[in-house]
Amino acid sequence: MTNQRRILLLESDENLRELLRMSLQLDGFEVISPDDGAEAQREIEQGGADAVLSCVMFPSMDAFALLAWLREHNRMDVPVVILTCRALPDIREELLQAGAREVLFKPVRMSDLVDRLKAV
Repeated sequence: MTNQRRILLLESDENLRELLRMSLQLDGFEVISPDDGAEAQREIEQGGADAVLSCVMFPSMDAFALLAWLREHNRMDVPVVILTCRALPDIREELLQAGAREVLFKPVRMSDLVDRLKAV
């Protein structure tokens, strides 16, 4: 049995997704990288994630829709950390009100990201 935390990684940029996946694995996380929102929902329904690391926009869904789905399916126990490049004035507050546990802005230091994922 593994003690690794399973992170569901939703990132639309393939290069960044691969970099994040490799970096998180080096820090001891098990990383699942579904191709779209529907696959992410299936993983969560099957209990396949301890936490979600997500960009705001990804195929077939966005972070707001994912957070709404988690609420509707009583899965707010799965913490969501949002990683975004959208430095819009209200985006952080809107995402937190929608249910995100953390909102980080790109570029982010990996050590800060890892600390946040360990804390949620």
